[in-house]
Amino acid sequence: MSLSSGLTLTDLSDYLAPSQLCIKPVTMVEDTSEPAVEETKPKDTAVAATEIVIDAETLAYYEAGEKGAKGKKLKKAEITLNDCLACSGCITSAESVLVSMQSHEEVYRVLAERADLVPILSVSPQSIASLAALHELGLLETMRGLRLFFKQHLGFRLVFDTTFAREISLEENRREFVERRAHASASTTTAALAPTSTETNTPSTSPTGPLPILSSSCPGWICYAEKTHGELLPFVSNVKSPQAVMGTIAKGGDVANGLGLRPDQIYHVTVMPCYDKKLEASRPDFATPYASSSSTPTADPVRDVDCVLTTGEVERMLADKNLSLRTLAAAAAPVDQLEVDGHTESTYVPSLFLSPSFGTSSGGYVHNALRAVISSLPPTSLYAAQLTEKRVRSDDYVEFTLSVNDEVELKAAKCYGFRNLQNVVRKIGRDAGIAVTRGAAGKMVRKAPPPKKGKGKEVEFVEVMACPSGCVNGGGQIAPPKDSKGERRRRIASGRVDEEGMPDVGDTAMPIDGEEADERVLTPKEWVAEVERVYWSGRSSGDEGGKAEDVDLDKVHPSLRPYLSGGARQAALVESVVAGLLGGAEDGEARRRELLRTSYRAVESEEVNGLAVKW
Repeated sequence: MSLSSGLTLTDLSDYLAPSQLCIKPVTMVEDTSEPAVEETKPKDTAVAATEIVIDAETLAYYEAGEKGAKGKKLKKAEITLNDCLACSGCITSAESVLVSMQSHEEVYRVLAERADLVPILSVSPQSIASLAALHELGLLETMRGLRLFFKQHLGFRLVFDTTFAREISLEENRREFVERRAHASASTTTAALAPTSTETNTPSTSPTGPLPILSSSCPGWICYAEKTHGELLPFVSNVKSPQAVMGTIAKGGDVANGLGLRPDQIYHVTVMPCYDKKLEASRPDFATPYASSSSTPTADPVRDVDCVLTTGEVERMLADKNLSLRTLAAAAAPVDQLEVDGHTESTYVPSLFLSPSFGTSSGGYVHNALRAVISSLPPTSLYAAQLTEKRVRSDDYVEFTLSVNDEVELKAAKCYGFRNLQNVVRKIGRDAGIAVTRGAAGKMVRKAPPPKKGKGKEVEFVEVMACPSGCVNGGGQIAPPKDSKGERRRRIASGRVDEEGMPDVGDTAMPIDGEEADERVLTPKEWVAEVERVYWSGRSSGDEGGKAEDVDLDKVHPSLRPYLSGGARQAALVESVVAGLLGGAEDGEARRRELLRTSYRAVESEEVNGLAVKW
């Protein structure tokens, strides 16, 4: 199974050692199958919180009582996907679990055994870009080939890309950011802005959360925050990721209604650039209660996403069927979508196919926050405004400063990679005056310094991604090819494959005009740059109706113009789809938050360091 080459892309160290909590032999849960024995507190808490006795005959674990007597019987630890820290310290074991529970083989099984389910696929733009770079195809050609493959060869009913779901997620992020900024402006004390709870972060508390907002679309970052920095969860955005939003649309919006299906009759599969998206889909919080014919939610929530495939797994599925994506793309219909029952994907979800306006290839969350503030400025302030960027060490950490008449109006940042992320965590702890845990075990807590005053505006929004270079370099993406384009073309022409079964990136029957075979092997960093280039090849200027009528773009600083052009059509389409999701609910705002936002909770653990237990 191919892994990300992210650690080779930067001089920074992004390695996190496995938590001792991940290797504990037992968990302190009483087994009620036997009578409880009176508890005895350990005498030396500096050595270990408890002592464990093993029964020689049954090999059962017991808490040690007085004079070696058996106390509580302890259950063996049971590890599930939700327990994974996503730290990559035990990546081989974690991947084994993921392969058995969410994999292309599981998709094959469901398609073969569950004829009562209607399969629907959603593909991320980053995955499409990775496949397009590998096969030297355009984004549209790649999507055509994928649609033909999943519909005609596997029996999927509809195949979407998640661009429109991302637009909904971005719009909800703008709403949340504006809400929190308004709450911060209305608060006059630092205490009012400080986190009130480290245990829960819910859609209902989202508008009153503190600043800065830390984006939440990266599941690796969320796992890390919940397991090691629960005190920072109130800062995390509550908005669902595009993957989860797409599940909400497919199972509760115009898709399910248009097909005449209940949410539980849809088998929703996504293709993502990241293994951690499998963890995200398995979370109980990413399940939505729906109603079949009224605005009243049902009692039993339905998972937004049933199974997640990585980009590499899709490539393996093509190999399983002995199919070439180039051949599929050439054989696909010359229209953007293949019809099913006389309808195309755009019949159910508006098409904004792979057309990012600007920002980052990981979704553009920081630019989205900047847009929310820039577009709200009155013309007099807008004409005096300017946006500057400051790179700190590398492109993986960039600070943005919006100034009006040389006064700072907003600071925002993008932060990729765990090394940069740990620096941000420490800074937020200092600025907010809260204690920040150190280490994966989360037990060593330093004293929180008082919040700094008189320093000017601090960062109010951070786009956080666990992988260096962001989602285009996700662990589930296509690994950097080990040979040149020319060598792969010659191998395909001769019918040979390498030891990894590397698929074709070209076809001698379909030469690329004006290009000679590239005989140079790309480095991992160059390969990610190539995927990034392909990702942005689908960029369009969008419609020009997004700016206010009384704004003269010629008077606006060039750094601000991308934030004011386009977006009107997308905003109207987003609101129409969201209205369909709400279905006339009486409390539309509460229902909107229930559908498009989620909860994050700190993982509280009383287990002790496994290395400190006396045996």
